[in-house]
Amino acid sequence: MEGLPQTDKDRFINRMMVEARLALSQVIDAVNAAPDGQWISASEKPVRDVMDELRRKTYEKAVQLRVDSKESTFSPSEGSVRPGVVPSGSQDKP
Repeated sequence: MEGLPQTDKDRFINRMMVEARLALSQVIDAVNAAPDGQWISASEKPVRDVMDELRRKTYEKAVQLRVDSKESTFSPSEGSVRPGVVPSGSQDKP
């Protein structure tokens, strides 16, 4: 199987920056909302959920960008003509 093209790191990071900032904001909101004496117990689950969602979105975006880069190099007509078949729109008419 032919290897997929590499995805540009800066492109990926730039696309995820908004998601990362939002997640970090939610983390500090959860910690700040926790009552005194319960900072860990009251914020641990919400923070874990936020980070799990960021992890999922990050991986999903990385894979999607890699697939998109492969699709951008794909030529649907490349190699699709069978021997003896004239492609439609061709100047050579039988």
